[in-house]
Amino acid sequence: MSVGEYIIKQEGDVSVGSVSLQFTAEDIGRAMAEGMVRSRQVGFLVLTNRNLYFVVTGFAEGFVASELAAMTPFGIGRKVITGKKLSLNDVYKNLKNPGSITIPLKDVKLVQYRKPPLSGAQITVGHLTGGKFRAYTFMFKGFSGKEDWKKAIEEWVMKNGGRTDGAPPPDLPDICPDCGSKMGWVPLAYRYYCPQCRQFK
Repeated sequence: MSVGEYIIKQEGDVSVGSVSLQFTAEDIGRAMAEGMVRSRQVGFLVLTNRNLYFVVTGFAEGFVASELAAMTPFGIGRKVITGKKLSLNDVYKNLKNPGSITIPLKDVKLVQYRKPPLSGAQITVGHLTGGKFRAYTFMFKGFSGKEDWKKAIEEWVMKNGGRTDGAPPPDLPDICPDCGSKMGWVPLAYRYYCPQCRQFK
């Protein structure tokens, strides 16, 4: 439990997917396994003053939510499970469930937002963990633009010293060490790409 941590916003029935422009075979296997586990559970996105959490509440609640959705018009019964509010203790407890994610806001380097015309909003958050860049796209159900979520995540990332623009570190050279070509920065990979070598560097 983090002293002084408190919840800013939360929302149930959110799904998540891993994003990468340079998947390894291990990354693909892990992403598929995590996606399968998460699809059978109910996901909650929780923003605190220090972290962004994605927590799943376990297979039992996922089963109940699916059954309630199947038994009610337009799946409205699912809201019984997905509409509940989690306490911070609930969040900490559910972090042990496979598929849950913790993103320290101070480590965030990229926040991207998109609102496809016929589906819910999507917010991609990329962060450095253990020297490796990882990005997740959180997908909201319904047709709302969720601009309030975008603003809140960006605001609290900045308050914690993180970044939202995906810009390269200032001391990182943009000349390819192998061929000497000028490289282009790719925010979603958080790396330079050399068009001559056709590789991320």
